[in-house]
Amino acid sequence: MPNVRLGLISCGNMGASLARSVHGLPDAAVVAVCDIVEEKACALAGELDARCFTDYMELLGCDDIDAVIVASPNFAHCEMTVAAADAKKHVFCEKPMALNVADCRAMIEACERSGVKLMVGQVLRYLPVFETITELVESGDFGRPFSVSTCRIGGAWGAAGARAPWRYKAEQCGGVLFEVNQHEIDYMRRLLGDAKSVFAAMGQYVRQDIDFADLNYVLIHFQRGGIGCLMTGQAAEIGSYDGKVLCDKGSIFFDNGRRRVTYRVAGKEPVEIDVRKRKFEPGVRKELRQFCEAIVRDEEPAIPGSEGLRNVEIAEAAILSAREGRLAELPL
Repeated sequence: MPNVRLGLISCGNMGASLARSVHGLPDAAVVAVCDIVEEKACALAGELDARCFTDYMELLGCDDIDAVIVASPNFAHCEMTVAAADAKKHVFCEKPMALNVADCRAMIEACERSGVKLMVGQVLRYLPVFETITELVESGDFGRPFSVSTCRIGGAWGAAGARAPWRYKAEQCGGVLFEVNQHEIDYMRRLLGDAKSVFAAMGQYVRQDIDFADLNYVLIHFQRGGIGCLMTGQAAEIGSYDGKVLCDKGSIFFDNGRRRVTYRVAGKEPVEIDVRKRKFEPGVRKELRQFCEAIVRDEEPAIPGSEGLRNVEIAEAAILSAREGRLAELPL
């Protein structure tokens, strides 16, 4: 019998990917899945040799489930996490943790009250380009990082939006800073630490099928003195995903689309890495493995709820800053 028996709440693309990744772990298994679309739940359940439900509360009532993966639409994360915690189930919650800081706090408090683990799915940390950058920074050769800038720009939701119409409404998805850029915000914090203030400018220029900004510029000041800059949105007809990490003894540039990292240490020649030639544990598998290990070892998860809250706080502060035209000081 596996050490960790999991239930999946919501069998969409991300939920199915998470469940399949658990399926490859030696000491964990998905034993039940749930989706309001019965056909979708039954199909994934058959693939994983699991039971299927259409009511997540019924899944939470199962005694043979130790933990759950919450992969539902963003607006449901808080409600489902609190319900899971009340049912004494550990929780892996897909990003964004929630759509506001108050809900994040409610999730953390519910899990602490029930004595269960809470981990947030910030998988970008574990993807090849970003793991490579982390390795370089942590080598010590580059000195102290003081700036991270990222551009992640593209167009409409396309097929992803057609499958999930909730992505078109700010009330349900939070906009791109929640639905997409919790990843980039999290990675900036991974390198620069916690933020102290946010200033943002936003607008809606091209996409009329959404009710939130399609262009966002976010400037973040960090407590240790660093600066982060994020350009993001859906206002471009050409997609781009690249950025720069500046340190006091060297610089690291990346192009995530081409899977390239280029760096130069002061006084040395530039080096280019094709990360496709390097071997990494698949990111989704790694985050689920760490979650299960935290349960078995009774340790704090690698990315606990407090991390998810800080990422949400920056996105919420950016929207506040853009709306009121002022610097938003943290914490909110």
